[in-house]
Amino acid sequence: MFTDVIRTAENEHEICFLLTSYAEAVRYDRSIDPLPEPITRLPVRGLPDVRERFDQLMPELDAASKRLDNKAVALIKQALHTYGTALGRLQALEKERAEPAQATAAPQAGRGPLDILLVEDNPADVRMTREALAVAGVPHELHVVEDGVDALSYLCQTIQFNQATKPDVVLLDLNIPRLGGHEVLIEIKRRDELKHIPVVVLTSSRADQDMLKSFGMQADRYVTKPAGLQAFVWEMKKLEQLAAAHP
Repeated sequence: MFTDVIRTAENEHEICFLLTSYAEAVRYDRSIDPLPEPITRLPVRGLPDVRERFDQLMPELDAASKRLDNKAVALIKQALHTYGTALGRLQALEKERAEPAQATAAPQAGRGPLDILLVEDNPADVRMTREALAVAGVPHELHVVEDGVDALSYLCQTIQFNQATKPDVVLLDLNIPRLGGHEVLIEIKRRDELKHIPVVVLTSSRADQDMLKSFGMQADRYVTKPAGLQAFVWEMKKLEQLAAAHP
């Protein structure tokens, strides 16, 4: 798939080239008229431009849905998936560029175990996370809350959690009780005292809309829960790098 190529792109130039090819293909195919300008506007100019296009396409999708234009809805959903994937990869590349400096500074700072907050109500998934972290060899302290209200209480250190420390990383399931994962993500990213904390959306949802919505809300990573332990271990190994990029 085209988005699979974007996910493995090695630099911003390559991603912009791929998006330009995509925009030109949409122009050539011209499946609807008029074509949404955020999809076909050239040139593609990097992360800020891709984020702007993604934001502009959300109201385009709402408008097409309201007028029951199925062809437009299908095209815009495809474009959101494409630009959302590019946005996620560009953000990852930006963080990777910061990693060498952070990696050099880390031994001097003497970082202790990674402090992780897991927001998850499924005991089996909590066990899987514990096992994956252990197998990955990531030094860590894992704290678990089962719903969105407790997650925000923990992060804001309210009376119930007044001894809690700010985590280095939040692992956030979307389908949690009392307050959903997306609502928790919005609160984290809008608060000055919390928005620096990287958030990994860790969910069984394979819906494109959930992924696009999460990246639009500034999630740092979106991980679909894998079927096997080994794949999960691979994802857990990335947490130290992610935390190092957000000192």
